[in-house]
Amino acid sequence: MHDLLIRNGWIIDGGGSPRFHGDVAVQDGRITRIGRIRERARREIDAEGHIVAPGFVDGHTHMDAQVFWDRLGSCSSYHGVTTVVMGNCGFTLAPCAERDAGFVFRNLERAEDIAPEAMQAGIEWSWETFPEFLDTIDALPKGIHYAGYIGHSALRTYVMGERAFTDQATPDELARMCALAKEAVEAGAMGFSTSRTTNHVTADDRPVASRAADWDEVRAIVCAVGETGRGVFEIAGEAPGRSPERLRDYHERLRDLAVDSGVTQTWGMFSTRRAPDFWRPYFDLAEETAAALRVLNIYAP
Repeated sequence: MHDLLIRNGWIIDGGGSPRFHGDVAVQDGRITRIGRIRERARREIDAEGHIVAPGFVDGHTHMDAQVFWDRLGSCSSYHGVTTVVMGNCGFTLAPCAERDAGFVFRNLERAEDIAPEAMQAGIEWSWETFPEFLDTIDALPKGIHYAGYIGHSALRTYVMGERAFTDQATPDELARMCALAKEAVEAGAMGFSTSRTTNHVTADDRPVASRAADWDEVRAIVCAVGETGRGVFEIAGEAPGRSPERLRDYHERLRDLAVDSGVTQTWGMFSTRRAPDFWRPYFDLAEETAAALRVLNIYAP
């Protein structure tokens, strides 16, 4: 007897095949059969008129704080999402000691519209390093699965304190950030994320910490992640406007970083009514880089 049987649904298996009408059997938490199933199960669900499909993966979320007070992972879970990736755009709660939580709250507050008071009330702090943060997330009761990047803004404030919002890192500070990023990825972080967009500011209209870094700093950290042989680099990108020269310079830096580090990239591809063809150079970049390495995934926010 099966543990669970979902009957009479329209099954879309995610492999690209046409949907079909059938049943799905589950045993010990794993799908064991798909098709027309005559056996009974301890629990049966009639899915007539509904789609039965694998859970969606949302690769760009900011649920780093919400996970502490929202067990369901709403509203992602309402739409068939069963796995989310948080920590995008350089905004994470680790590494950070509890006494310095104001730094990471400052980075999150405006960009994600979460009041510091809500985070203080909803988060029980039990970590300092990113591996400790992963252990904390793992222990929380959750209705969906979570993965996360180590964020550049949190990394900077952990190493540099208040100077992270205004100054360049010293060689020693940069070396420490590289080591911490490697440690995080080796412990299970999805990779490293950063923001260079002018849209990301603090509540007092200052740039978030990652925006104070130069490209050499970004490059060094991504290359350090590359030494692990794993991980993804996520970037909320620069705003070169419609200048072909500035756009090309930015794209060449992304391309060279992907090739030199061997780290997969994911970045936003935007288009607006005012610039309906703005996306095209990003597709050209993907093809250009892919000609040298298999590196790029593209998300459209």
